Amino acid sequence: MTYLGGEKPSLSDLVHYGVQGMKWGVRKSNPTSTDIHSARVRQAARKANANLATARLNEASAGGNKAKQKSAVKAFEKAHLDVLTNEDAVTSQRMTKGEKWTIGILAGPVGLAVIGANKLDVKRAAKAVDHNRALLKNRGQ
Repeated sequence: MTYLGGEKPSLSDLVHYGVQGMKWGVRKSNPTSTDIHSARVRQAARKANANLATARLNEASAGGNKAKQKSAVKAFEKAHLDVLTNEDAVTSQRMTKGEKWTIGILAGPVGLAVIGANKLDVKRAAKAVDHNRALLKNRGQ
């Protein structure tokens, strides 16, 4: 048998492209409409918490109290990291089957383009979450 590189690849040349920790042959399940709706609610609550932390940080910065500012900065960072690194950020971007059908029926061919664009948005969101998690891991948090 001939190999592309000329020699037989070793076991150290194997690369894993799957999801870390998943078992071989097991597929990730697609979220149901209920999962998507709950993820949207949880993500909206996280965003509201992040907005509240931003407001508190602005108040603390205007007040001049250093201890309050330090506490507000920690709360601000924690709230925003929670929004950016949570898996609900990806799930909440997805469309339910009902939304896809409605867009497909009402908008016709243009609706199909919208559904395709949504799939790209979901992929971008997943990459962003993975990127933010990697940044946190590199920072040691």
